Amino acid sequence: MRVLQIANGYFGNRIYYNFFNTLEEKNIDNIIFVPQKINCNKENNQDCLNKNIFAPECFSYIDRFFFRRKEKKILDVLKKEYNKYLQSIDVIHAHTLFSNGYIAYLLNKSLNIPYIVAIRNTDINIFFKYRYFLRRIGIEVMKNADKIIFLSNASKKEVFCKYIKPKDSNLLLNKTVVIPNGVDKFWIENKIRVPKKIKENEFKIIYVGQINKNKNVKSTILACKELIKDNKFVKFTVVGECRSNKFKKLLKEDFIEYHNHCSKEELISYYRESDVFVMPSIKETFGVVYAEALTQGIPVIYTSGQGFDEQFKNGEVGFSVNCKNINDIKNAILSAYMNYEDIQNRILKLRNVFDWNVISDEYKKLYKELVWENSKI
Repeated sequence: MRVLQIANGYFGNRIYYNFFNTLEEKNIDNIIFVPQKINCNKENNQDCLNKNIFAPECFSYIDRFFFRRKEKKILDVLKKEYNKYLQSIDVIHAHTLFSNGYIAYLLNKSLNIPYIVAIRNTDINIFFKYRYFLRRIGIEVMKNADKIIFLSNASKKEVFCKYIKPKDSNLLLNKTVVIPNGVDKFWIENKIRVPKKIKENEFKIIYVGQINKNKNVKSTILACKELIKDNKFVKFTVVGECRSNKFKKLLKEDFIEYHNHCSKEELISYYRESDVFVMPSIKETFGVVYAEALTQGIPVIYTSGQGFDEQFKNGEVGFSVNCKNINDIKNAILSAYMNYEDIQNRILKLRNVFDWNVISDEYKKLYKELVWENSKI
């Protein structure tokens, strides 16, 4: 089976790399199309050697402000340069609703190839929210898709509550599937299997990821300060790139241990030295670091109504919070410690929910269903 994977965010994103490689192991022949801006970083194309990865320079910087013009240029290049591949495609998988999904929609119209479309953070928090004049296109792409993929129930609820009209809800819900992202197999292979003991009145908290406004590390720091006021010993380990001097100043607290970059082997030791993972992001469609933390047996604190929310029942593997409420974050951390043994036992019993091997089986099944249904038309 041959699948056209349209993924403009492929380069620099391990999620795509892991997903596509796992599909290849299951005899899915991926043609990976990554449309690029003219004069982009040529180093990206090193990844294209000896693989079915095509990254042509299709559009200019100015084109990004003219959605239809940009998409037409991409489609023209795809049809002209890679037509021989298009003739053998069984399914199209568009990895964003707008930028990739519209290309899949147009190919479906001209070549009648079935497609599935994923809805991600940029679709919800940029295109749907701010580029309201393109919403009709997004809805049309969803209506014509054979399957619609959300990474979480929280993202699905947000889109259907805010942007889908009641008259369209049933049609779209009937072909909507929630499939989370997976984690690198390193984390699966190094899952912790023995419960850890925590020390009374000692709070070892960790955050992993970029340090920016959206990840809301500032609120976690303020929650830590509230715990310190209550005579708690707090150590907050922060791992991730920080480009802003404003945020660098926030990290200069005695209770914070900051690491700009580290290997996976070093990172796993930081997870295991910590007790609770806290990331009250303002916006998130999934948040793979929550899943990484769970493989190391530690509870997670996440934002209510955002990506990781509703992956599990509240309190099962951690707690959801109001990301703007410092006391809510503080109380969630306290709750995690008060219920630590029970939460940790549930985490250790989790099956491989975030294993790409399991997740790719779900996608392979979807692909096969679409090919079979399309063959009957």
